[in-house]
Amino acid sequence: MFFNYNVTLMVTAMKSLQRYEQFLITAVLVTLLSLSGGCGPKVLVSPDLPQEQRAHIRGTFGGTVFMGAQLVAIDGEMLSSENAAYILPGKHTVKLVYNRPNDGFVGPAELQFEAEAGHDYIAKWHYSWSKSYYYFSIEDAQTNKVVAIGGETPP
Repeated sequence: MFFNYNVTLMVTAMKSLQRYEQFLITAVLVTLLSLSGGCGPKVLVSPDLPQEQRAHIRGTFGGTVFMGAQLVAIDGEMLSSENAAYILPGKHTVKLVYNRPNDGFVGPAELQFEAEAGHDYIAKWHYSWSKSYYYFSIEDAQTNKVVAIGGETPP
């Protein structure tokens, strides 16, 4: 009787592990597929448009202390987790936040800039030690020229 009870427990435990294993494999696959599909730049322009006829903008990421500027929206179009987008040349409004580790977000701040075809732009956050506030900038990656600056926010 004791032997049959132990065998029954072991069979039940193995079935439970098999169900857990299937769940774990499914969870890992869903996570990998969502990351691979969501990490690339969002295309806010036609995919048929040649690269030299569109612009690219991306946020910045840092380490555990300095997380960088994150793109939230461009011209009202939410970006979710991409932190980058292809856009048409012309005037754009970019909504940015800065993620302070252990302390939440700073912003949002909206900056406007004029994008040029074939150019790459980088959104950055800055902290003014002398004035004690955060602010954002957008720079042309080819020329290092600041094309927009603003969004002063107290810490």
